[in-house]
Amino acid sequence: MRLVTTWYGSFLLDEDGGSVTSAPFPKSVEGIAERLKLIRDGEILDEERRVASSPASFNVAEQRLLPLDGAEMVDHMAPSTDVPTPEAMGFDPAMLREASLLLATDSIRDALPPDQPVILYLRAMDQVDREGSKALEMLRYWHSFHFPELGALVDDTEFLRLLSAGPQRDRILGERPDLDPGTDAGRPLTTGEGEAMASMADHIVSSRREAGSLRKNLEETILDTAPNLAAVAGPLVGARLLSLAGSLDRLARLPSSTIQLLGAERALFMHIREGTPTPKHGVIFQHPTIHSSPPWLRGRMSRALAGKIAIATRADAFGTHPDGGLGREMRERFLARAQQLRSAHPEAPPGWRRRRPWTADRKRKGSGRGRSGKGGHKGSKHRSKHRSKHRVKHQGQRRRR
Repeated sequence: MRLVTTWYGSFLLDEDGGSVTSAPFPKSVEGIAERLKLIRDGEILDEERRVASSPASFNVAEQRLLPLDGAEMVDHMAPSTDVPTPEAMGFDPAMLREASLLLATDSIRDALPPDQPVILYLRAMDQVDREGSKALEMLRYWHSFHFPELGALVDDTEFLRLLSAGPQRDRILGERPDLDPGTDAGRPLTTGEGEAMASMADHIVSSRREAGSLRKNLEETILDTAPNLAAVAGPLVGARLLSLAGSLDRLARLPSSTIQLLGAERALFMHIREGTPTPKHGVIFQHPTIHSSPPWLRGRMSRALAGKIAIATRADAFGTHPDGGLGREMRERFLARAQQLRSAHPEAPPGWRRRRPWTADRKRKGSGRGRSGKGGHKGSKHRSKHRSKHRVKHQGQRRRR
């Protein structure tokens, strides 16, 4: 006997190909799509259990049906022509197409990674921050023609507040007399300029508020998606690592040495090609512990933090420790390691010095390959001169022709 499942039902066939028992699917597009999805996920249908309830053994051609009592696996099962047709079972063949489209739509929805909102929140926040910073820079430059001293006297928040109420110099000094520099080197504003500056200041304040809201949502989302990563690296640094890696699964597969340099790809390639100093950290430099550490300890601390991040990320990817307990433990271990390094190396080691900035006149790796001048092979000048003479000679021959 053989168990055969089609898109419209399950059938138990005897040795001659005749149908012993059958269990048709519901005659609805949604019901058919639901059962096709279960088959795709490797589940056993209720209809298959119903037709396989007889004590006799039967053959199956799918691995997912082996848990059924009496099922025996065969390598190949010839299709039977005795299976009832869809029309005979009361099914319209067009239902298969509609059910397949519905299943494809659900598959696209399920294929979206759960960590995608974290990356989108981060990109949206960076975009709003970037646009707000450019707009603020433009507003300060524009207003400096009217009140050039104001930009150096107040911070950005107070500057935006004053201009939102009115950018005119007299109005600002009426509210803040302590800002009067004693001289008036600016030009007067037109009515249109004043309204445009006030509107632009309101827009920048609104964009800052929107960026703060996006950051709050980002922190809440990453705590649900990757609680261990957020605990050890912080919500913002963890989100940037996710964005650079592409997804939580990809980040979990990266070694700690790669996590340490995420965000420093350009510096790494410059080191490989040009011989610049080796980068010690990428975006994890934004972690408060590393950022506030002495320069001679940042490389060691970056390695320690990258190792803890790798462990926490793999726990998130496999769904273990959903409460973030492992991440908090990794964070405590990292802070203990950071304190140990600071106690053991309170001062710069002998011979340590700051990296001098990279300049083009410094010797590069592989600079002797066909280059003339300092660092090149002997005879490189001669070869370049020979090539020039050879080129001129052939150009003269072509002209004579």
